[in-house]
Amino acid sequence: MDMQKQKKRILIIANRSFSEAALSLLLTDAGYAVLFAETGESGLRLAGRERPDLLIVDTALPDMDSFAVCRHIRSSFYGGSIPILMLSSGVLRQDMLESLRSGANVYLPQSCRAMELLAYTASLIHLTDRNRSLNPLTGLSGNLEIQRELTRRIASGQPYAIIYGDLDNFKAYNDKYGFVRGDRVIQLTADILADRLSHSGDDSGFLGHIGGDDFLLATAPQLAEPLCKAVIEAFDRSIPALYDKADRLAGAITAANRKGVMERFPIMTISLAVVTNRNRYFPSHLAISDVASELKGSLKRMSGSNYLFDRRHSPDAAAPD
Repeated sequence: MDMQKQKKRILIIANRSFSEAALSLLLTDAGYAVLFAETGESGLRLAGRERPDLLIVDTALPDMDSFAVCRHIRSSFYGGSIPILMLSSGVLRQDMLESLRSGANVYLPQSCRAMELLAYTASLIHLTDRNRSLNPLTGLSGNLEIQRELTRRIASGQPYAIIYGDLDNFKAYNDKYGFVRGDRVIQLTADILADRLSHSGDDSGFLGHIGGDDFLLATAPQLAEPLCKAVIEAFDRSIPALYDKADRLAGAITAANRKGVMERFPIMTISLAVVTNRNRYFPSHLAISDVASELKGSLKRMSGSNYLFDRRHSPDAAAPD
């Protein structure tokens, strides 16, 4: 694999009087790939084409106001997640405030120490990498982090329980009440899962949002059942409040099903499929997901909120040496 392609790319937008060579050398020696633009206009074109991992913008550009450069980046379809570090020849409070209002993440004087600049650079890129992997609605770890967590737990060889959770009758609710209220259901579910996990006694527990109404928790096997019970109790107690009074009293809503036929859908419930490596070995996160899908099929045939463990044994229960 080409290691150059793995380097994080930093675009410096600065005029030639700026100490470009020293900064480029500093960042290159730190393992970054450095791009350079002498003007705001050329910097914007380069940012749009290259989508760098970090922008370093000089506050004294020859052709454009540097704050306008920041605002343009932030308003573009690609620039919402690119971190911006502004470097100034002075330390003016007004410039610092204006840079932050314009969308910059950090404002530093050009006279700052090299180690300080590198520390901010690494921190901004790391934070952005993490934010890009989060689900935008709940702020929970998304699919990339979920896959990494499952792979890490499999590789550790330690006992684990993976709980896949999804909501029953969520689509009918979303269709009747709209996406805004549907999002409130997702956020409530995320809050319940996070709260119950934090009170489970598992300091190494993990919570991720797969997408839509699908969530994943990872915990110790002995904590999985009490955690499921606590989640179900909190969900069943809280969810009716998100329905209109008439539907809440009726215990259901009437909405079109997937075939367009009007149907009665009970108040939402939650299904929790639990997969552990106590009795079987899983070679990958995909194998865990396959078993969870089987369990969810069984759960969907039950009424109310439920949890179901995969208790099957396999001859390869232990990881191979």
